Amino acid sequence: MLKGEVSGMRLRRIRQGLLILALGLLGFGVGAIAPPPAALETGGNLTPSLPDEQPQSQYPFEPLVELTVCPEGPPTCQFKRIQDAIDAAPDTGPIELGESWDKAVPKPKIPLIHIAPGTYVENLVIFKNVWLQGEGKELVTLRGSQEGPAATRPTIFIAGSNSLGIGIEGLTIEGGLQIVGWVNGYIANNIFKGDALDTGDIVLMGTLAKLAIVANSFIGGKRGIYLKGVLVAPGSFSSLMTSVVIYRNTIYGAEEDGIEMFYSGGVEIISNRIYKNGKIGIQIWHSSGITISNNILEENAGAIYSHTCDEVEIVMNRIEGHKGDAVFLLSGDYTIEENQILNNGGMGLDVFGLARYRRIVRIVENTIAHNKTYGLNLLGDLEIIKECRDNQIFDNGTDYSSEELRKKCKGNR
Repeated sequence: MLKGEVSGMRLRRIRQGLLILALGLLGFGVGAIAPPPAALETGGNLTPSLPDEQPQSQYPFEPLVELTVCPEGPPTCQFKRIQDAIDAAPDTGPIELGESWDKAVPKPKIPLIHIAPGTYVENLVIFKNVWLQGEGKELVTLRGSQEGPAATRPTIFIAGSNSLGIGIEGLTIEGGLQIVGWVNGYIANNIFKGDALDTGDIVLMGTLAKLAIVANSFIGGKRGIYLKGVLVAPGSFSSLMTSVVIYRNTIYGAEEDGIEMFYSGGVEIISNRIYKNGKIGIQIWHSSGITISNNILEENAGAIYSHTCDEVEIVMNRIEGHKGDAVFLLSGDYTIEENQILNNGGMGLDVFGLARYRRIVRIVENTIAHNKTYGLNLLGDLEIIKECRDNQIFDNGTDYSSEELRKKCKGNR
C-alpha cells in the first residue's frame, strides 16, 4: 500500500469522526453510530441492532423571538396557521451556520415557532430564517392541500438566496419538503409520508448546503431523499467538505430508490437503515466526494449502484437480502472496504469499467458470501482494480468471474 493511500484512509476516518462529533455536540449522540459489522458468523444472528431513533435534538441556533401556533388559534396561542407565524416572524438576514461551532462566537438568533399538537393543512413557503419545532412527530401533522394548484406543490418549500438558517423538528410531514438555494441547518426527528412532487420526500435541487438530515423516518413516496446539483456551501466550517450529512434515518417502502443523487458533492450517508424500497437503496450518478458508511441495507431490489462517480467510499455497511445485484459500480474511483455483502439474489459486487477512463481503487477486507450468482464480478479491464486483498469471498454461486480475477485478489477465500 502506498503512503498516499494510508493518508487518504486516515483523512476519511478523521473527517467522518469530526462529523459524528459535531452532531454529538448538537445533541444527536456521539456514541449512537452503529458499530462496524462483526466478522461473519455463519450460524449466528446476522441482523445488527439499530441505534436509538429518539435523539435529544439541539440546534445550532438560539431563539430571537418565540411564536406559538395551535389548532384553536388566539387566544390559546398567537396563530392558527403556521404560515401566518412564518410571515409574522422578523427577517433576521443571512446567517453563517459555522458560527455555532465556535464557543467564543454566539449562536445565530432566529425566530422559533412552537407548533402544538394537531393537524395543519397548509403548504408552507419559507424565504427567511425560521426554526419550526413541533411538540412531537407523533402529535403534529403537517399535510399539504389536496385541492387546486397547491395539490402539486410540496408541503414545505424553502428557498435561500443568501445563507438561510432552517430548523425543522418534531413533525409528521405529508406531501414532501423541497429546498433550493443556499440553506444551512437541520431537519431532525420527523416522519415523512409521501411527496406531492412525485420526486422525493425530501428534495434538494440546485442547493448550496450545510444540512444535517438526522433521525427521520421516511415511509413510502417516490423516493426517500432526492438530491440534484447539491454542493458545499461556503462557511467557516467548510473545511469539512460536506454539503449534506444523512445520519441515522430510516427509509422504507419508497416506490423507487431510498436515496438518489445526481451531480452532487460532499455527501455523507452514515448509520441509516434503508430497506424494502422498490428499486435501489442508494443510487448515485456523476457525483464526487461521497461516503456511504455504517449503513444497514436490506431487501431492496439492489443495495448500492454508482454510475461514473469519483472518490466514493463504501465502508463498513451491512448489505443483505436484495432481490438482484447488491453493489454495482460503473467507471469510477471507489474504495470498498469492510462491508458484509450477504445472501443477495444476484451478484455480491459487480464492477464495470475501462482502465483508460477510471479505476477501482481498493477492494479490501470485505465479506462477500452466499450470493446467488458471482461473489465478485469484473466486466472490463483487470487493471482498474488497484488493490484487492484480505476479502472473505465464499459460498456464492461462483466466487470470481474469472481465474485472472481470483489471482488478482490473491485467491481471497
